[in-house]
Amino acid sequence: MIFTHYLKRIYRDKLTTIMLILFPIAISAVMTIASNANVGENFIHIVDGYNIFATNNFFFQVIFFQFFGAQLLTDYLYLDFRSDMRWRLKSTPKSLNSYIMGAIVASFFVNMLNSAIILGVGYFVFDAHVGNLLITAGTLALLAIFLTFVGILLFMLVPKKSTTTAIIMAFAFAQFIIVQFTGVFNNIDISQLGAWSFIPIGTGVAAISYLTPVIWVEEAMTNAESMRMALTHMGILAGYAAVAGIAALIIGRKRPI
Repeated sequence: MIFTHYLKRIYRDKLTTIMLILFPIAISAVMTIASNANVGENFIHIVDGYNIFATNNFFFQVIFFQFFGAQLLTDYLYLDFRSDMRWRLKSTPKSLNSYIMGAIVASFFVNMLNSAIILGVGYFVFDAHVGNLLITAGTLALLAIFLTFVGILLFMLVPKKSTTTAIIMAFAFAQFIIVQFTGVFNNIDISQLGAWSFIPIGTGVAAISYLTPVIWVEEAMTNAESMRMALTHMGILAGYAAVAGIAALIIGRKRPI
């Protein structure tokens, strides 16, 4: 019941649909169409029926907008547990922890469903490659879990919602700038781990990329090597999620809601 409540509450908010579904689709579509229109004569951007530009754009945006999903969770946590609503919830038969868990699970479900919708549009409309479905789904799930715990940590440690929102947005856009404008992915040995492998957005992109033939990984690798590197980057994300989860558990015991 609580999960359903938060799920309906999230999707009833029109801004949620616009920011977490329509906006990333629009950005990916515009960038893909523009790239298709300006492609050079000697550049092959369609490989086995899949569009390289669409694959890159949709994967990057679906990972980047996971951060907005984490920010959305903190909005509900602050609204329900840092305002007068808290006392109303305490008067119900359910514990506050039940509401918090409902919000967390609903947020995770929304992140995964939104990702599926965005990648589905990329696949069916713009011929994007979706990679290895298990690796793609696992990577997005690990990133969602990590960001959920980050949101919970900030909620417990930071008194003001506006400060938490600023921190999450700064974290997201700092990675965006690093990945997009510093050439962090250029001239690297993709068979080895590097500093770029530990940037959460970069880690997510990399995990999916190794088993997606038409994305930015162009150097030929064997299937075994590709799987090894994909699983290695998923392991990094799992490590982030575990550390954030343990920290949230420890702090949560010291600072009960």
